[in-house]
Amino acid sequence: MSRESKTIQSAQLSVHPRLRRCLQRYADRPSESEPAAHTVQSFAQVRPWLESGQSLILDSGCGTAESSRWLADQYPDHLILAVDQSAHRLYQAGLPDGHLAVRQGNLILIRADVTGFCQLMRRCGLRVDRHMILYPNPWPKARHLQRRYHAHPLFADMIRISKLIECRTNWAVYAEEFALVLSYHLGSRVEVRPLRNPTPVTAFERKYYNSGHILYQVNASVPKSLHSAAQ
Repeated sequence: MSRESKTIQSAQLSVHPRLRRCLQRYADRPSESEPAAHTVQSFAQVRPWLESGQSLILDSGCGTAESSRWLADQYPDHLILAVDQSAHRLYQAGLPDGHLAVRQGNLILIRADVTGFCQLMRRCGLRVDRHMILYPNPWPKARHLQRRYHAHPLFADMIRISKLIECRTNWAVYAEEFALVLSYHLGSRVEVRPLRNPTPVTAFERKYYNSGHILYQVNASVPKSLHSAAQ
């Protein structure tokens, strides 16, 4: 058994055969779905901060926001948007019970659906300098393909609001799929690279790295033309 298979149990051993068909279908029939009500409310609450002119970094699926706090320390001149759909995880991070968002210095904790939040950012012409997707739920069962961020109908919006987008994962298949989808949207090949000697910024990264697992990184710069085309 490989080191990777100890943490990712899946019958899917390569890029999902339906992934390319999903991409073509989304291109032919863009999603007309609307964000969930709580996501709309969260966005309305934080929108004045987002439109203040301060540079933005988005930590999608931030969990308990360990990575978000690291980003806030590394980029003190940026506003860090820590977005997660779990009230429980964000409560652990410091979001008061019953609240949708709270600002702590240059960090904003936001309870929202990531894809819907990105959709609203795109509609308002907002763009982030960095978009971090760190150790997302891999949804390893093949039938759950469309629950993976990169196979979601609104993943194009997640790309379009980003100047730089980065994913880290310990599942090679997820990294390969993520790179394939980025390549499709950007029109140029995006590579998967091993993440060597990282400074762990999430509990998952620390756990996997300390256990000797192979970690993967996919990142790419997104041209302004793609963002402009979405307005």
